[in-house]
Amino acid sequence: MKNFAVFVGTMTLQAVCLSVCLILVVVQCQVLDFTRELTPDDIYCGNLRCVAKSSLNNINIAIYDTTDEDNSVKLASISVFAPEVSVDPSKNNVIDATGNISKYDGVLNVWFLKDFDCLYGAFQCELDFFDINGQSGVIRENLTPATEENATIVYSLAQIATQLKKHSEETDKQLEALKQDNEVLKTVLDSILVKVSRIDGLLNSTLEKEQQLGTSCYRGMPHKSSRETFLLQEKLLALCDTETDGGGWTIIQRRVRGDVDFYRGWGDYKRGFGTPDTDFWIGNDIIHSLTSQGYNQLRIDLVYNETKFFAQYTNFIQADESSAYTITISGYSGNTYDSMSYHKGSKFSTFDRDNDQHPESCAKKYHGAWWYNGCYASNLNGAWADANDTGMGWYFNQTNHRNNVSFTEMKIRYISR
Repeated sequence: MKNFAVFVGTMTLQAVCLSVCLILVVVQCQVLDFTRELTPDDIYCGNLRCVAKSSLNNINIAIYDTTDEDNSVKLASISVFAPEVSVDPSKNNVIDATGNISKYDGVLNVWFLKDFDCLYGAFQCELDFFDINGQSGVIRENLTPATEENATIVYSLAQIATQLKKHSEETDKQLEALKQDNEVLKTVLDSILVKVSRIDGLLNSTLEKEQQLGTSCYRGMPHKSSRETFLLQEKLLALCDTETDGGGWTIIQRRVRGDVDFYRGWGDYKRGFGTPDTDFWIGNDIIHSLTSQGYNQLRIDLVYNETKFFAQYTNFIQADESSAYTITISGYSGNTYDSMSYHKGSKFSTFDRDNDQHPESCAKKYHGAWWYNGCYASNLNGAWADANDTGMGWYFNQTNHRNNVSFTEMKIRYISR
């Protein structure tokens, strides 16, 4: 019997220890987080936030104003039995409250309109719950007010932080607006510079040399140099190749220096850009006008790896703008691969006018402007000196990858019919 009594006593002690451990676990699983945040320069000067996390059964969360120790006031509460937040009617004009609650967690927020409450108020958050034995329990967390001096400092710092944040956001918006304005201005300025460059070219070259200039470019013409300027259609300063294959070539595209940007929009390619003493594109309207008047022989001179190549065509026609400057091309001869026939029947495309047959914009993808098909076998208006697919590309044989040239001239000549 003595041993049995010892055994029973031991078992009772183990049960007590187990119960104590369970109680400790339960207590440890009850978490109540009560915080205050100051929000000066907002509608509300600050807010209280009470967050409950529990492994037991939550019943009710409430926030009390304990500034007057002898007369605490329940500001707001929420219960699993009444999940709508309840606010003290006498405080409706000075506070606002939101919240939600479930069996295991809940949150209750209270916002204040009066600076006194934000700075000097004392508050308590209270969580009512049932433990595993069905007994009710309470956890409380308190927020004490700062001293008058410290509260003023904290509030002032919060005001400064809020103002800095607002100024930062406003500055970001202003910077973004300025960035957009700059992009618009850059576009306008680029357009103006194109026109100024063209006018300068006409004024500086045409006015100074007008008396010495010829008014035509034809095969077998007398000349003093291999490239001579002349007045095309009595108004446009143009460049004539006077020697290649008998001469008489009106140059419509020239790239020898890389000092002119060829990544341009539809309008620039329509009107033309650059001048005969630099790199240039004569303009799609001019090309259409000339090819419709019998200038249908096209020659393209290239330099690749310090070796000269050319491709020549007996039939080259460019349609007008309403047909997106579609080209007709045939009758190839030369010492390089025919990289233009791939583009026959294709419309002209720029980064702002996609007329190609590719799902993407070839002009954007390959940094150029051309009669793209899907996309190209030649790309002579690509980026200057680029070693990749965005450069001044040309296929030199059927199986070879596109290679980038260091010199290109496109020129047309009148054919007698």
